[in-house]
Amino acid sequence: MKNFFHALRNRPVASLSFSVLIILYLGMGFAEFAAPYKPGTSFADFSYHPPNMRWYSQKLGFGPQVQGHAVINEITWKYARIKGDYTRVRLFVKGEPYRLFGIIPLEHHLIGVSHFQ
Repeated sequence: MKNFFHALRNRPVASLSFSVLIILYLGMGFAEFAAPYKPGTSFADFSYHPPNMRWYSQKLGFGPQVQGHAVINEITWKYARIKGDYTRVRLFVKGEPYRLFGIIPLEHHLIGVSHFQ
């Protein structure tokens, strides 16, 4: 173990790689908290709609109907933006219940939309 930390100090690429691995493992551990929905959540009415986030008046948001878009041609799946139609994305919102690390029951997520509140 002593040689490991000595190698990290003397090799900047190894130190950076180790830091990236730590960040990835922490992200994996808190994935349920960071994700706004469960992996199996499906939006059948919006399956062909493009994901989209836009800045509206200094606030990050997306529209309730396909993130501010409407289908104008169902054959080519072209969309038009609906001006002023959006739902705000918020931090630390109440959402679908989950278990952090499979043990701790929680309902708050890092990001989400306010329609769950």
